[in-house]
Amino acid sequence: MDPLKEILELYRELVEMKMDDIYAESFEPLEWKRVHPLPQKVEELKDPLPGDVVEVVPSPDMLEMVFIVLRRVRGFVEIVPLSRFWEMATPKDVLLKVSGETYIAQTSLSMDIVRQDFKRIFRDRKLFIIDRLKDRTLQKVRAVCDGEARGDGLVITDEKREFKKLEIKRWFPVFAEGIILYETSQELTDAMERLKEALPLAASEQEDVRGEKEGITWFYDETDEVLILLPAEELVGTAKRIKFRVGDEVVSLYEGVLPPKVELPLKRSAYSRKILEENLFVEDIENA
Repeated sequence: MDPLKEILELYRELVEMKMDDIYAESFEPLEWKRVHPLPQKVEELKDPLPGDVVEVVPSPDMLEMVFIVLRRVRGFVEIVPLSRFWEMATPKDVLLKVSGETYIAQTSLSMDIVRQDFKRIFRDRKLFIIDRLKDRTLQKVRAVCDGEARGDGLVITDEKREFKKLEIKRWFPVFAEGIILYETSQELTDAMERLKEALPLAASEQEDVRGEKEGITWFYDETDEVLILLPAEELVGTAKRIKFRVGDEVVSLYEGVLPPKVELPLKRSAYSRKILEENLFVEDIENA
């Protein structure tokens, strides 16, 4: 068998072992509790900086999930997924070393994430900095990403095209989660601001940052402008929808198996305990 076909089949087997089950729950893998060794001698990511090489732990499937932070522009962070399958390099991929191992930076899969939401889209996973790229390597990846230079791969084959399709499928939930979180926070902010305008001035000025409704306790972090939802212990692990109702309009804040914590960016000008108490509700997915 052709070497590239052998590598593709190996990769396909590794990915598809659990991919169907995992993506049935979008970016909520069914095996979060699976034992996963943490990277050694690394630091947990606090604020993504260009050149950081980051590993997501635990990975949502049987393969590691590693990316580089390419740049930060106007409130967004651009990341580029990496892969150990360097044999599948195309002219849009850059060969590089991470902790002594060879990877490809897949610039065709680069994605922008709102900086404020960066860690939240990975939910309860940990992000670890496992290495940092040298400036010249980072510049090369940027040049290839921007179409100003050619990557290190040669011809594009059918095997490489199929490999990229599988990689897109692996990384799509990250991109989708970022879009969903951004749109949800915008919808919630807009809806709450409209309702808050109708409140008496005294009521709108005095806001308790804590509240509870239908088994969901919340805390509003005024510093980071984040609404933190904490489902009751008996709700964690159950399939629910958390929604916010504004007249006939409904904003879905979360849908799926409830984790211990849900974080939603929310402008300070929009937060209101009274409005949340009146409009937040929870429903079972199977009965909806």
